[in-house]
Amino acid sequence: MSVLYTFTANLLAETTAVFSMPKIGETVRARSKALFKVGGKGVNVSMAAKMLGANTVAAIFPAGETGNRCKKYLDGKIEYFAVGLRGQTREGLVCIDEKSGRETTFLGEDIPVDGHSFDKMAEFLQKKISADDIFAFCGSFPGWERQYADRLFEICKSAGAKICIDTYGEPLEDFSKKEIDLLKVNCAEFLALFKSPGEAFDGNLESAVAKFETPAKILAVTDGPRPAIFRTGGKIFKISPPRVDEISATGCGDIMLATFAVNAFMRGKSARESAEEAIRAASKAASSRDRMRKF
Repeated sequence: MSVLYTFTANLLAETTAVFSMPKIGETVRARSKALFKVGGKGVNVSMAAKMLGANTVAAIFPAGETGNRCKKYLDGKIEYFAVGLRGQTREGLVCIDEKSGRETTFLGEDIPVDGHSFDKMAEFLQKKISADDIFAFCGSFPGWERQYADRLFEICKSAGAKICIDTYGEPLEDFSKKEIDLLKVNCAEFLALFKSPGEAFDGNLESAVAKFETPAKILAVTDGPRPAIFRTGGKIFKISPPRVDEISATGCGDIMLATFAVNAFMRGKSARESAEEAIRAASKAASSRDRMRKF
């Protein structure tokens, strides 16, 4: 049975609480019990994939006592393989305003992944990933080196596994040049990456997706509550998310990726059908703070 392996280089120990938001210099106490969870895009994707009934393993890099707390939280929730780092896993505080319900998130310092730790994780993946498996590289990678994309790509291609990418900055630029199976990117990151010789972006996202040069088999550009643009086999299609009363969009892209990957690469559904289900799932998640639930 196929397995979805997710890769999270930037783990997050996240605490959420409700506050009456203060003025500068004031001290306030939480108006609700603080809730702890472990985040990072790859972990979120594994959580969502498991809820869809898929087999999944999360590759993570915990650090210090905070990292140990993250592992303890994940025990029994999802299967994971951990390579420890020095320092402390970054912490995040999500402050929900008691009156408006709006969220403000404070994130701690990133912990770079050193070369030795990356090599150890790559060795694990090389031993485990096999044909029909899926590898999803998700989120930011502190300490990124260009050769990392080459190695991860070769591990997956040699095994015959599918490759899904949902990342930012240099990793996004490097993976976009490879023949991966799915390149998912939000609109802002896509426009930063978009290059058309002698032509600037004219405001037509669909046209830009058609022109964008990448060997990725499927290109998905999401834009929040606006239509998502997909390109596959030289064809372009657009899917408009259903209207919902948005409470929080945080983590919705991860649910979208998990839903698409499970349906397209594990269940054999078409790209369009998988995309429609993925967009619906992401929109439904935006209407609730409980993002990791059955959808």
